[in-house]
Parts: sequence; C-alpha cells; structure tokens
Amino acid sequence: MAAMGVGMVRVSPQATGTLDVIGLLDGIRAGTREAAPSGITPAGAEASNGYWSGQPGIC
Repeated sequence: MAAMGVGMVRVSPQATGTLDVIGLLDGIRAGTREAAPSGITPAGAEASNGYWSGQPGIC
C-alpha cells in the first residue's frame, strides 16, 4: 500500500469483522501479507468516500 502512495487508511467500524479487517490491513502494512482485495473486503462491504471528498454522510 505504501508503494501505491497510501499514507493512511480510515476503517469505518462495523457490527462485525472490523478487528479482522484491521488485522489484515496491519499485515499488509507490515509486509507479512500480500494485498488481495477479495481477501480484505468483507462480503457486502461498500466503499466509503464521503469523509475524504467532503460530502455529508457516508457515500
């Protein structure tokens, strides 16, 4: 992720799976896990960009 220019990641808490996602992202950050979008995205999860784009709510 750092090689792609990612400097920070915002994880939106969910009712379940949030700690799993954080653990997977930390493994990617530490270089002990390869990034694989299907492996880190919980089923049914949607992208959220409202925070960064300055739009109200979660987009």
